Amino acid sequence: MSLELQKLRGELLREALLKGWTKPADVQQPWPQQVPRERIERWYRKLYKSAEEPLPVGQRLINHFMVGADPEFVFHDGLQRMDARQLSLKAGPAFGADNNGRLCELRPHPSRSALSVLASMWLAMRWMAVWHPQTLAYNWRSGAYFESDGLGGHVHFGRKRPKFREREVSALDRITHLQFQAGIFDREEGRLRVRQAQGAPTGQPYGALGDVRLQPHGYEYRTLPSWVDGPWLAYFNLVCTKLVVALPDLVAPLSEADASIAPEQARGQLRMLLAYYSAQDDDARLALAILARRGWPAHASGLDFKANWGLFANGPLGSKPETSAPAVMPESIPPTEAEEQELASAMFENRAPELTPLKPTWPSNLPEGYVQAIRYVDTKLAPGLGEFCMPLAMHKDHPVQFTNSGHGKKAFRFPASSQPAGLSSGLFRALEALGLSGDCALEDGNIQVNASKDFTLAQLLKGRECILRSRVFPLWSLDEVKAGSYQEWYAGQSKPHVPREPKVLFHGQRT
Repeated sequence: MSLELQKLRGELLREALLKGWTKPADVQQPWPQQVPRERIERWYRKLYKSAEEPLPVGQRLINHFMVGADPEFVFHDGLQRMDARQLSLKAGPAFGADNNGRLCELRPHPSRSALSVLASMWLAMRWMAVWHPQTLAYNWRSGAYFESDGLGGHVHFGRKRPKFREREVSALDRITHLQFQAGIFDREEGRLRVRQAQGAPTGQPYGALGDVRLQPHGYEYRTLPSWVDGPWLAYFNLVCTKLVVALPDLVAPLSEADASIAPEQARGQLRMLLAYYSAQDDDARLALAILARRGWPAHASGLDFKANWGLFANGPLGSKPETSAPAVMPESIPPTEAEEQELASAMFENRAPELTPLKPTWPSNLPEGYVQAIRYVDTKLAPGLGEFCMPLAMHKDHPVQFTNSGHGKKAFRFPASSQPAGLSSGLFRALEALGLSGDCALEDGNIQVNASKDFTLAQLLKGRECILRSRVFPLWSLDEVKAGSYQEWYAGQSKPHVPREPKVLFHGQRT
């Protein structure tokens, strides 16, 4: 093909993607006057040609930003929901509870590759069954709405460019709308989520178009319903969302006419999105091949979905767990190439994935006698407290209890006995320099963190680093704690008698 024809082909297909010309008959003037209809038909045939096998996803990715997610689902026994908190799940780990304590939430390892994010999510489900095998006794339900709760398929983007965000979110809204129109998601559940779901910010219905929340890494898109019904539906959403955020100018904004778009038209536009990028992006190429081989993904219609991921009620291997739980729960789980390839093959062949050997891919050991702080933390209605405590280790002979102090002007509250060490170590001065005020008025062994959004998580995490550096408390980061850390800390503590005093502020004024 000549350079001139290549240029014409590129221009025509870009316009076709933007205007929804999903087949040669849709192409409008003046293109048929410039290019013979037969050539246009050949271009479309080549566009939709898909791979005949699930080729691996490598570094050929159109997005230069990271993609993440935190999709939600619920446990229920066939009659009523079982709250995630009642099954010992909590916010912070890769598999845990939402901040409301009711929903289960998965937090896969971020990556440029949508397949890698998918594989991390699969591993999170499997490791949850190791740490919390009781979860397998319940039905796992996805979708958009259940028992007054909206279920979200939140997708995260490492994009910190505010001037482009409105256009990116508009493109995401179109992808979401097309999936509802195509019958991939249940429209009635989607309506219930927007109208009736509890927990949404005032004036912003949960799941409405344009529902986003800013994050330190960029933002999360919250309009999609939960898509964890199966690997293919999850992958389809991760791939489509990353493609339109990468190049949002090739996605038309929603219009009034789109409200009545036919299912076949909606599916055609989604198919063309994958086809257009398949020559430039490995995720798009794999997704197009799966679509051509097995057809469109669909929600599970409220049914138990865990078998779609190769997990079953009596355990993945019958009554025997896959492995034993290591000492450290992960914040996210990096996948291996083996997990990615097994999921790619399973989706392509329209089967549940077979279980790969389950081994920790994160630092998972602690010296004898030490425990991870998150095991003793209640994260319900304490946004950020789980993330605050996840990387902390303590000694079983000197545990530190972390709780949420609730709303207020103080970021931290410490034990009264810690005041002398906090002053001499410079801890309180360092916290005040960060705008993190506090006081010393609690019983020994207790630290309260203001995990109620009066302070940002980024601020609290900087405060956590000050606390660790000060060595006022027997706390260490998981990657630094050693066998003798507690003995060294204990030996360095002076033990003068500290009389109980009224509450003392950091700057020394009594109240």
